[in-house]
Amino acid sequence: MSKTFLIWMLFYPPVLAMILVRATGRTITELLEENIWKKIGTEHDAYWITDDNGVEVALGGLHATLRDYARFGMGALSAAV
Repeated sequence: MSKTFLIWMLFYPPVLAMILVRATGRTITELLEENIWKKIGTEHDAYWITDDNGVEVALGGLHATLRDYARFGMGALSAAV
């Protein structure tokens, strides 16, 4: 893996999250719930780790059940096909 790719992987998700929050005026939690979580038929609520300011950590801060993560992955696979 190149150094550039690793830097991209580390900084891209949080930057994208900041852009989405500012552009929509909604939190990442609200956006995920409305646009993905409800649509894939999850069984349980998920939650995000937040920083000291209450902002979601968009780099691996999502906690969900294993079954709901599987639904999330299957949804991503079907969207990629």
